[in-house]
Amino acid sequence: MFFIDEEEMNMMRNQLPSGVRDELGASAQIKEQIVATIQRYFAKRGFEKVITPVVEYQDVFEDYDVGQKKLFKFLAADGNMVVLRPDLTLPLARVISSTNIKLPAKFYYTGDIFRINRALSGSQDEMTQAGAELIGFDSVKAEQECLVMMMQLSDRLALTGVQLELGIARFAKLILESLVADERQVRQIEDALFQKQVTQYNQLIAPFEKAALYPLLRIWPRLFGPAATVLETVSQFTFPAVIQRELDELRQIVAWLADKFGEQDVQIDLSAKAPQDYYTGITFQAYSDHSSSYLFSGGRYDHLLAHFQETNVAAIGLGIDIERLVEIKQATAPTQPMTYIYFDDQQWALAEQKLMTLDRAQLCLADSREQAQQIADAHEGRLLDLTKEASI
Repeated sequence: MFFIDEEEMNMMRNQLPSGVRDELGASAQIKEQIVATIQRYFAKRGFEKVITPVVEYQDVFEDYDVGQKKLFKFLAADGNMVVLRPDLTLPLARVISSTNIKLPAKFYYTGDIFRINRALSGSQDEMTQAGAELIGFDSVKAEQECLVMMMQLSDRLALTGVQLELGIARFAKLILESLVADERQVRQIEDALFQKQVTQYNQLIAPFEKAALYPLLRIWPRLFGPAATVLETVSQFTFPAVIQRELDELRQIVAWLADKFGEQDVQIDLSAKAPQDYYTGITFQAYSDHSSSYLFSGGRYDHLLAHFQETNVAAIGLGIDIERLVEIKQATAPTQPMTYIYFDDQQWALAEQKLMTLDRAQLCLADSREQAQQIADAHEGRLLDLTKEASI
């Protein structure tokens, strides 16, 4: 039997499990402000808020690569396996398939997701996300609204140097399946391509030397960059009709972006894995000059609801990484010291009035001015002494 002595128990009481953290002070306040800004924005655009539980049956996430092999799992009272949700889109798909919600419809949400990350990876197991889902819309206007929302939210959140990256979720799979029927071989080539293992990739494509698309295969690991350059490159090849339709839609979106957001930096990457395995069409991600990882990501997932019901429903989603946005805001926002308002018993009304007019302030509840000054100094703040003002 395994025993924990009292000293170890006391230490554990003061610690958190690996992968989670407390948030307080400036960090917690910044997160609250970012979430409020995003929620107000989605509500203003007519999106309906949805809240799903943190705990779901494991079957909700079956067959989709959202980290289901690294989930927080436990048995529910009914004996079924449940998990802490690793994703927010799949629970929404469950809601839609199990209710009489009239489609098309637009929803938004914020919430925490849980994925067990590799030790020492630097990633948290608990993360906050926000997002919007457009369900029942098969028009390219749905992609366009998601792109507009990314651009406008970037402005509202004061992000700078925003770069937009577009892709096609099934581009690699469709091309490789047109060359080989072996699904295992398709996955091997995809993995080597996505992980930029060029030597292995070149060995895997060698059997297709006589294929019409072999020149594309040769340059495929480098098939990313400015949108106009990538589109010019792929225009030199003849693709199966299903791939060409995806490329035509991508070209249409790039032209629309050039018209509506002429100065926007738009990149295309056709050599990368889609942000989620359930995406089926155009994908998009947005970065800023203060983050090497994407802040916004999304794409079309027209087959996802078939996981919960017999019929497919056109859908597209946009996800927002709240944690990254908080990190950027903390790194770039100037620190404003707290103002401590010291007052006597006769000045409560005046102190409350001052409190409401200052951006970052609190009532100082010290009994003497000396104690009030010590509090302000200890927190690197400034003291506003109303008793001194009253005596003048």
